[in-house]
Amino acid sequence: MIEDSHWGLEAAKAAGMHTVAITNSYDADQLAIAEKVVTQLSELSIDDLQHLCA
Repeated sequence: MIEDSHWGLEAAKAAGMHTVAITNSYDADQLAIAEKVVTQLSELSIDDLQHLCA
């Protein structure tokens, strides 16, 4: 799940999903519960995506 809010990340975690946060609306510190925090989607590598989909 790619999310830009703490609430969305909490819901995704509760559902057992892997999470990536993008810092559009909130600072990285506020999105720290995500497995990966980025400022742009282009920061995600193939390795990141493989890990999140495993």
